[in-house]
Amino acid sequence: MNLNYRRAALLSCHHAAWQSRANHPPVALPPRMRPLHRDIAADLFARSTSIEDKRARGNALAILQTAPRTRNESLLPPEQQAQLRAVRDQAQGDQTGRCPCCDLQAAHDELSGLPPRPTIVQHDPPNIQFDSDRMTTKVTTSVQAKVSSDQARRLLSNADPRNWKTAAPDFFTASDPGIYEDGKWTLKSWPSGAKSGLLRETVHWNWNGGDQVAVDNILNIEGLTIGETSIAYSYSLFTCLQSRLLVVWDSGGLDIDDGKYAAEYDPSSGILQIEASKRVRFTAPANGPFEIALALNLMAPATISMLMQQLVNVSSDDEAEPNTRGDQ
Repeated sequence: MNLNYRRAALLSCHHAAWQSRANHPPVALPPRMRPLHRDIAADLFARSTSIEDKRARGNALAILQTAPRTRNESLLPPEQQAQLRAVRDQAQGDQTGRCPCCDLQAAHDELSGLPPRPTIVQHDPPNIQFDSDRMTTKVTTSVQAKVSSDQARRLLSNADPRNWKTAAPDFFTASDPGIYEDGKWTLKSWPSGAKSGLLRETVHWNWNGGDQVAVDNILNIEGLTIGETSIAYSYSLFTCLQSRLLVVWDSGGLDIDDGKYAAEYDPSSGILQIEASKRVRFTAPANGPFEIALALNLMAPATISMLMQQLVNVSSDDEAEPNTRGDQ
């Protein structure tokens, strides 16, 4: 199992975990779109070696161990499970507003010998709204974390839409400003101080260890406000150029992709607050069956919740940039 496959497989465990959390109708998926089964999770978790893999391992385990349907499954060797049991019980019994998932992530990081994450002051569970009539999914989430001024500066810079591809290269291969005229995209920087503009994003994520979904969009960024200690903007879909929902690239694939992002740092308290929302709806590609869009939309409460969980995940690794992108 090579490193790239392993990391993709671990990320797909996030997807499987969120499926167990989100309330949405069951859906039969083509084999290529099915996430990895949880039965092989223990082997994947045991193989985590790099910092990125260990972070993915901790995130996936924390989600699985706090999800109602999987919290009692044996996913670790007995000695490691015993070490975590007391921490898990304490986190789940805490009534002070702490997030048990964040507490478990911190416990897994300590067990893996990773640098500690910034202290999570408050992390609200994602608010998932699924409209079965319109087949839209909207997820809203927020987090407050105690960070240094240098961390806050880096986090706020990474949240700029133009920096998504460098802040989160595992998800983005492009996040470039430009203009779209007569069906042609041309790279072009926004004017200095611009509060709106078009941005082309190419984003991908894994269904399982081997297969990816990818979407090539042009977004309309509006209300971009960048201060010394804050950033805020909203975004909406200008047009979906193409998507790869199964095997090949095809035109179409999305007709709704909008949301908001706001982050503000208080130097006096050292608290960074992030609030984000996202709404999506998939459509059938031009030459693809309608059932693809149906399956994606029914699974969207799980997949978008997973992505939003990562959106507000604050990491302090020197080897990896903090994860603060404003869209996925």
